[in-house]
Amino acid sequence: MGVEVKTSNRITICGMTGTGKTVFAKSLMMTMSSETNPVGVLDPLDQFADIEEEGVLERVVPPPNQEGAMFDAMADRAMKRGNMSLFGEEAEMYVPERGKVGDPAMRAILRGRNRGVGITLITRRIAMLSKNFFSLSDHVFIFRHFSPNDISYLADFVGPETARRFMDLPDYYFAHFANGKTDFLKPIKIPTVPSARS
Repeated sequence: MGVEVKTSNRITICGMTGTGKTVFAKSLMMTMSSETNPVGVLDPLDQFADIEEEGVLERVVPPPNQEGAMFDAMADRAMKRGNMSLFGEEAEMYVPERGKVGDPAMRAILRGRNRGVGITLITRRIAMLSKNFFSLSDHVFIFRHFSPNDISYLADFVGPETARRFMDLPDYYFAHFANGKTDFLKPIKIPTVPSARS
């Protein structure tokens, strides 16, 4: 891929359903996961069961309407432990643009890097994700978007011409935004992992 990602980075992965963001997130999780840097994932859609490894990956499938409390608990544990990467699917539900982000989650977002805690948030609706998190992200991986509201949100960061290009990205193709620069990239090669649901 040619992008250097650290386990303590703040990362946003966004795109419409079926564009490749979950496949990309799984690859990133497996790259970051180790005995010295475990990965925790809040998995409200139960999509990450096939990559769970004993002692390396903590996967939490929260009950309905408990996503925020569960992410806060995971963020609190990560900050106490240090050296951990947290992933959150459907992140607009508990790190919203409008509404309160829990204190433990906000602490991890703002100061996690100092404890070796990285946070990756995954969302279908980027316009509903907190701009505070988005603007603090070291890396943003953008898959296809179509909603005018989402394109407008992204245009605030990358400019309107670049944002319009996100509407035409084929499945699994994505853009990488970091340090004020956007690069359009091809799909990454990921080894096939047997599904736990087969």
